[in-house]
Parts: sequence; C-alpha cells; structure tokens
Amino acid sequence: MGSHGGGTAAGQRAVLASCGITEESIGAPIIAGEESVRIGTNAAGVPVYCDAAAWQADWLIPINRVKPHTQFHAPTESGLLKMLVIGFGKAKGAATIHGHGTRGLAEYIPLSAEVFLQSGKVLFGLAVVENQRHETALVRALMPEDFFPEEKRLLCTARQLMPRLPVESLDLLILDRMGKDISGPGMDSSVTGRIMANGEPDPPFPRISLLAVLGLTEASHGNAVGVGLADLISHRLCQAIDVQATYLNSISGGFPVQGKIPMVMPDDRQLLQAAAVLLGAESLADRRIIHARDTLHLEELEVSTAVLQELEGRTDLEVLRPLAPMAFDSNNLLLPVEYL
Repeated sequence: MGSHGGGTAAGQRAVLASCGITEESIGAPIIAGEESVRIGTNAAGVPVYCDAAAWQADWLIPINRVKPHTQFHAPTESGLLKMLVIGFGKAKGAATIHGHGTRGLAEYIPLSAEVFLQSGKVLFGLAVVENQRHETALVRALMPEDFFPEEKRLLCTARQLMPRLPVESLDLLILDRMGKDISGPGMDSSVTGRIMANGEPDPPFPRISLLAVLGLTEASHGNAVGVGLADLISHRLCQAIDVQATYLNSISGGFPVQGKIPMVMPDDRQLLQAAAVLLGAESLADRRIIHARDTLHLEELEVSTAVLQELEGRTDLEVLRPLAPMAFDSNNLLLPVEYL
C-alpha cells in the first residue's frame, strides 16, 4: 500500500510475489500502476486520491488486516478505511495523509474514507483479524455502511489478541530481525514501547532502555523503515538496507526519525559489549534482557536470569531449556531464537 515496494509498480509486484500472490497463483491479472487520480476532497479540505486503474473499475473491494496502528491511536486504526485511503490512494494518497502527521492518520483517514464510501463504488470489504501467532483468527465480510462500526469492534478484538512481552521493563531487548512483513515500521510499537512520532506519546509499557536489531527480513526488499527506533544494529542489517526505499517510506509516512541509521556494530558480540557499556555495566550478566525472533513471534523467548526470576510462578509460561550463556557462531553472530 502507498509507498510500499518503493512506491513503484515493479516494487509492489515484487512485494506481492514474496507473499505468494502472482498472476499464476490467483488466476487473474495484477494491474499495478503508479498513476492516481483525484476523486474528491474530504470534509477537512484534504484531497482524496485513488489508483487510476482501480477508479475505472465498476467496483472496489478493500481487503486488509484490522489491527492497532503502530504510530497513532484512534477508534479505527489499520483496516479497511486505511486501505481505501492509503492503499487505493497509492503513493500520492499516502503522502497526502502522512503529510499531516499523526493528525492525518487519526482524523483524516476516516474523513477521506467517507469520500470513497459515498462514491458508491465500494461493493464490500473483507476484514481479517490475526492472533498472536500471525494466524487468521476471523474473517468478516462487511457492507460499506458497516465499515465504521464493525471496524471499531474488530479493532478491540485485534488488540486483545496482540502478542506482548511478559514483563513491563527491560534493560535490553534484542530482536533477530525487523521487517515490513512483521509491522509497518518494521517493529511493533506495542512490543518495543517506541513510537517516536511528533504529537503521539510512546506507550507507557514496556519501558526498554536499549533496543538492538540484528537483521532485516527478505520480504522487506531492503525497506528498513523503523530502523531509526533502534539504538544498536548489526553490520549485516545495515548492509541489507535499500536507502532509497527506506527514505521514501519514511518521508511519505511523515516520520523521518524512522529512516535514521542507528549505531552500527561489526558483529553481534561487539554489539552486546557496546550495550553493556551504554547500560553502565561491566557485563550483561545481571541485566534484564529478552532475546526474541521479532515483535510478531513472541511464543519462544531467550531471557536473562533477572527476567526468569521475575517470571517464576507464572502458570501461562513454560521453561523450555535451562539457563545458558548466549550462543554465537564462528563469526560472532548471535544464534537466532528459532535455532536455540
């Protein structure tokens, strides 16, 4: 949607293909263009845009996950309304909304969505809610007149199903990877506790002193928007960044901090040594640390002694392996959670 895939037709086709969506797999043509047309003005005087080819069709059918947004909170956040305005709106629609910051997201998306709904071209929508394991929990087909009330209810359901860390504060959170297929800004703010957007406060929990990220998913195609929310990153993550795609997404999103490059460490062992210094510790042995695959997959975590002691007695958690030192390969790269 919007500036995803570098905001180009070829880039967006590539993003779809990485999700297994091709003309061959769906048995239908994929019409990917970059041209958009202005279809009206919302009640606040903001222009509303739609993909030119889509606007020529008889009907529009938005499909999207309904979930909490990572950069603002409102009665409706990520869902069908956003897909109409920023998805069908292409890069120009995204830039128009994001140019107004968090106010544009919270206030102008609903107003612009009304322009689509009042056009009579929206046939119905398909809303999907996922659970904490990234699996489909429910699917709802919604008529246009039900978009607003039903999306509000589905957002409440989605919020209850979101993955969360088992503690409210950490000295260090280590993520094996970030990426657009994990969250819009690469990492979910409800897990990292960081939004860092003008006009929008960070969540009260979790409180994380240092955030380190080690890799970028292949499905991101180099788009590392959100990397600026980290304090430390690995050299391999830095090498995987497509600066042009990342900057485009950061600029169109209106949050330049998300495109900034944090401190880059040559390998993971040196990254952890730097983290210890930044935390004012000779070592990380007594610090509160969680090592996770990413912000979407939190079923299995590697935790430090201090965190494990806090979690003792929790009936909803299970200790899978005894405490052991962090494991590195021959190149001083931390072994990912999935291989521990």
